[in-house]
Amino acid sequence: MASRTLHNVMPLELIKFVVKFMGISMDDFGGRSRKQSIVIARVLVTYCLLYVGISNTMIGKIILKKHCSVTHYKKLIFDDALVQRKIWEFGEFLSDRDILLPSLESWSDVMSGRYGYDGVIRQYTKNN
Repeated sequence: MASRTLHNVMPLELIKFVVKFMGISMDDFGGRSRKQSIVIARVLVTYCLLYVGISNTMIGKIILKKHCSVTHYKKLIFDDALVQRKIWEFGEFLSDRDILLPSLESWSDVMSGRYGYDGVIRQYTKNN
């Protein structure tokens, strides 16, 4: 079976993957808790949705948070070592399901404009 990219994963499916990976419930994910595992779950969804080009405002609507929370989650992506480790582990989790999650380094390149999404996927699949 050919690998899928994040563009082929619907947001609800992505949230279900994250909830399963983090061992939390859907109610926890959409609730008000700021427990570390729940915040990291929201950051993982934010990471993936930002990567495919969804705006902060739209991500906030998807994860039931305000866009300023999404801005904070973006900061955690680059500044928090635990979040970065969870991104890598989640990439392995998705890889077992034939879904490609580009690395943080690739994502940084996309956000900085160095490469488009398709170029990163070509590089990723060429190297793996």
